[in-house]
Amino acid sequence: MDQSSAFSLQFIERRIALLGALSAALSAASASVVGFDLKSLESRITQQESICAEIAALDSGMDLLRARISQSSSRELAASPELRDALGRLREVQSRVNHFNRSHRLLLQRSRRTASALLHCYQSFINGTYENPALHRSAREVA
Repeated sequence: MDQSSAFSLQFIERRIALLGALSAALSAASASVVGFDLKSLESRITQQESICAEIAALDSGMDLLRARISQSSSRELAASPELRDALGRLREVQSRVNHFNRSHRLLLQRSRRTASALLHCYQSFINGTYENPALHRSAREVA
């Protein structure tokens, strides 16, 4: 493996590791939402922001790498099974991140609707739609 291929492989491996970490953070954040653990969710969001910043820093280099790979001959790629394997793993982890991202987004949308419905119920209670049982009990105790 030449130095260019070694650099490409190292770069791809770094991206795979970051996307794997993002996948795990998204999965853990979904578990935090389901468990209504807001402190853990905030921690996971901070972790996701940090990972996304690192991925964004790699993006310009990734564009250069993609251009280099697309310009290389298929014979060069065939000569580097490690590079082909790494590209396959990269596609796999990208697919996993996309899946977790979609699942997490849907979970947050459902949670938002649930929270809105609960808030609406609470506001209805406060606005006098329902009688406050504590006030009703106090009036009976006074009488």
